Amino acid sequence: MNPVTLFLILLARWKIIVLTVATAAATTYFVSKLLPKTYEATAHVLIDLKGQDQLTGAMVPVQLIPGYMTTQREIMTSHGVGLKVVRALRLAESAEARTQFQEATKGKGVIEDWLAEVLLKKLDVKPSRDSSIVEVTYSAADPRFAKELANAFSQAYINTALELKVNPSRDSATWFEQQSTAARNALEEAQVRLSDFQRKNGIIANDERIDVETARLNELSSQLVQAQAASYDSGTRAKKGSELQRSGAGVDALPELIGNSVIQGLKMQLSQKEGELAQVSQNIGVNHPEYRRVQKELEALRQQISTETSKVVRSLGNVHEVNLRREAEIRNSLAAQKDKLLTIKRLRDEMAVLQREVETNQRTFDLVRQRLTQTSLEGRQNQTNVVLLTPATEPVNAAHPRVFLNTFLATILGGLLGVGAALLLEIIDKRVRGHSQLAGVVGAPVLGQLGKARTVSGWLRKWPGRMSRVARPARA
Repeated sequence: MNPVTLFLILLARWKIIVLTVATAAATTYFVSKLLPKTYEATAHVLIDLKGQDQLTGAMVPVQLIPGYMTTQREIMTSHGVGLKVVRALRLAESAEARTQFQEATKGKGVIEDWLAEVLLKKLDVKPSRDSSIVEVTYSAADPRFAKELANAFSQAYINTALELKVNPSRDSATWFEQQSTAARNALEEAQVRLSDFQRKNGIIANDERIDVETARLNELSSQLVQAQAASYDSGTRAKKGSELQRSGAGVDALPELIGNSVIQGLKMQLSQKEGELAQVSQNIGVNHPEYRRVQKELEALRQQISTETSKVVRSLGNVHEVNLRREAEIRNSLAAQKDKLLTIKRLRDEMAVLQREVETNQRTFDLVRQRLTQTSLEGRQNQTNVVLLTPATEPVNAAHPRVFLNTFLATILGGLLGVGAALLLEIIDKRVRGHSQLAGVVGAPVLGQLGKARTVSGWLRKWPGRMSRVARPARA
């Protein structure tokens, strides 16, 4: 079937098409007029997506914003928000609502849950792709009820968003309060242990005792070195003096003898007596009383010198013994001082452990108190990132049914049905439409035509002419 034939068919059966279109349009128009009217009220909610919390300063990653908006839509259409709307408007107290609940559920379940589900079916939430505004639309037969429900759902969502933000902080604040009490108790116990330890061992906070004891240890070390040197020197001298005294040679070479005034005085007297004896021996014999007197005095001087020398040698040994005792005393004092210093350091180490425990507990307590303060402030805040930008107003015109749109769509559909009906009738009652179709049916060329030529252009000029007649072919 070529386009010309199709056009001729539609022109021939235009009444069926017009009737179908008119019937569909009229039926849709009257049915739309008879349908109950539905009003839609829309509230606009702004969700702040700048991503920074006013209190904590926490940032929301940009890549989470699409998922965030989807989550907010799910929250708006959740059962919990529906329950808040039912309770806020006290819908469960309505006698009509109770009657509908009894008819729908036979009294099974909770009326508030049933009402919440019923309300959510007529709620439409549309987040914007290019902005942070969400449209909250509610459909109802009563325009005032639609407005109240749209605003109620918006406010219930804002309250829910605030609760979702505040309730975890309140729970955290309660937990941190318990942890703060435990941290404070641990800090107090650590401070008590540190104070008891300091009081028991005589250690104060600013004690310089360890420095004093260290200086004392260094001083004793120096004294020990000096005492050891003195002991070695006195021991050497005492040993040398004893050896010289036993051998009887070179005793006069000892510095102690050289510096001894008594021995030097006796030696001078000895020299004088030796000179006197030599002088007397020239004049008198050895048996002369004067010679013997001088000789006895000389021996007495020598004996006295020997006695004083022995005393000096013994004094060297005494000095060595004194130096040894002093060295031993200093060594013992040094060992005791080392033990004392080690004890002080050990006590200091133990105290340092207690101090670190106190410091650790103090830091823990400060951190817990800081988090407690922050979570307490978060739990008391009454602001959220959701704002009711535009409250819903009472709609004037019904959103459904849309009479003009429905009639327009019905006209288009009626036209399609009319064309289909025309083609169906053409198939059932097939006729020849035009020269080309006649030539195809007969199988012979058309030589001529009697009467007026019924061409497509002629029909278009005399629209709407009669197209019901069949073109008769001329006889050859």
